[in-house]
Amino acid sequence: MANPLVSVIIPCYNYASYLREAVDSILHCGYDNVEIIVVNDGSTRPEDVEILRNFSAPKTRVIHQKNTRLPGARNTGITASSGKYILPLDADDRIAEGFLTEAVRIAEADPTVCIVSGRIHLFGHKKEGDQEYPIHDRYESLRSELRGNCFTVSSLFRRSDWEKVGGYASEMCYGLEDWDFWISLLEITNGRVVQTEHLSLHYRQHNHSMLRSLTESCQRKNAMLSMLIRRHLDSYLANPDVLGELIFGNYLNANGGELLPESTLKFKRKYRRYQKLTRLMIWISAILLLSLITVIIMK
Repeated sequence: MANPLVSVIIPCYNYASYLREAVDSILHCGYDNVEIIVVNDGSTRPEDVEILRNFSAPKTRVIHQKNTRLPGARNTGITASSGKYILPLDADDRIAEGFLTEAVRIAEADPTVCIVSGRIHLFGHKKEGDQEYPIHDRYESLRSELRGNCFTVSSLFRRSDWEKVGGYASEMCYGLEDWDFWISLLEITNGRVVQTEHLSLHYRQHNHSMLRSLTESCQRKNAMLSMLIRRHLDSYLANPDVLGELIFGNYLNANGGELLPESTLKFKRKYRRYQKLTRLMIWISAILLLSLITVIIMK
C-alpha cells in the first residue's frame, strides 16, 4: 500500500505456525491504512522456513535475514518501513480489534503524544495464578517507568522518535528490550503518554514464550536488568529510591524463578530497614559533628 500511516513490525523466529493468526488480526482489526512487515530472523526449523518462504497476505511483505535476536529484527523491520507510526507485534500474538483506530486518532490529535498503549488479554497455556486481564501500572512520569514497565510491547509510537532513540538496543538480546526502549524514548522526547482502557493485545501464553523463558532464567533476567540499569544510570541515580526498590524489592531474588509474594515482601522489608538504618546513621553523624564543633568553640 502506498504511503501507509502505520507500519506493523512482526519479528519471527521459529514461530511461523502462529504467523497467519497475527497477520489476520491486523487485516481484520478495523484499520486499513497499514503495512505489515514480517522479519524472518534466521528461523532454523524446516517447517518454519517453508512457511516463511511461501507466506503471502495482503499488505504484507517478508524480509529474510540471519538471526539478530528480537531487538535487531525489530530494527530491521522498522528501517524497511515507511509508516509515520510503528506498532510492534510478536509473531505469536494478536492485535485487538479497534485498538489501531483509537491509537492513531489519539496520536494524530496531539503531536506531543509519544506512546499510546492499552490493556492486554492473556490466552493459550496458563499457569495457575495467571490473570486474564493484567493491567499495567499507570504511567505518571519517567520515574514510574523506571520503577517498572508500564506499557505493553505492542504500543503505538512515532517512527521519528525511534530514529531519535537510535532504535532498540542490541544489548537487550534476552528480553526487557521493550522496557529499555520506552525508557530511552521518554528520556529523549519527554512526550505525553496515553494509556487507553481499550484492549490492545491478545498475548499468547505458551511454554516457549520469551517472557516465560526470561522469567525462568534468573541469570539472564538479572543480566538484562543490570544492562538496563547501566544504560539508564543517570536516570536511576536521579531516583535512588526507585533504584533500591528495583534491586531489592522486585527483581533480584535467590529463587531462580518468578518472584513469590513472600520473597518480594522479604526484600522490601530488608530495603526499608536499610533505609531506616541509613537515616539513623546520618542523624548520629550530624549530632556527633555538631557536638564536636560545640566543644571546639567552647574551648
